[in-house]
Amino acid sequence: MAETSTSAPAAVPVAASPSPAWLSGLIGFIERRPRAAFGGFLALHFTVWTALPALLYANLPLDLIEALVYGREWQLGYDKLPPLPWWLVEIAHRLLGTDAAYYALAQAAVVIAFIFVFATARPLVGAVGALVAVVIVDGLHYFQYTAVKFNHDVIQLPFWALAGYTFHAALTRGRLGHWFLLGVAFGGALWAKYFVVILAAPYALFMLFGVLIFLGYYLWAAGVKL
Repeated sequence: MAETSTSAPAAVPVAASPSPAWLSGLIGFIERRPRAAFGGFLALHFTVWTALPALLYANLPLDLIEALVYGREWQLGYDKLPPLPWWLVEIAHRLLGTDAAYYALAQAAVVIAFIFVFATARPLVGAVGALVAVVIVDGLHYFQYTAVKFNHDVIQLPFWALAGYTFHAALTRGRLGHWFLLGVAFGGALWAKYFVVILAAPYALFMLFGVLIFLGYYLWAAGVKL
């Protein structure tokens, strides 16, 4: 009996669905001009999260009302929290006096934090990767609807981001100016919220361990030579 050969049916090539033209153009623009794309992202974020609460909120959030109460006293310190956000809200109240000014102030703090995140990530992953990092961070509610309250959690965002940027830059470039800016970041964060100790402690431990490792290696090398 003759053998009957059965062959598997030939695979039908499936054409990949092409991306929409606008999406391909957007990706190409981001790859060619990541800085401009980052600037456009900042402008969009600032506009959207300033306009939405100004148009939709019938009343100010409770934290902003509290800031208007405390800020007019201009005290150097309060038993509850540091005064920096309350001072800034009072300045915005005296200069502009509109609800939109408070929301814009909050988004200015967020945008500054984004700039430092971008500056930190860029030498590590490139400009496009840094933009992706900022977009991922923007997914946190602290940078969106929570930020419109402009409380102490919001004003500390740029100082924490500045601390991360300057600490990494100081370790990799060794410039005195970066260490100075790191001190400015910690000092500003202290005026923003006392919670800054949670940020400063790991930095101090990192430096301490670095010194101990260096001394250990130096003593080991000296012992080997002897």
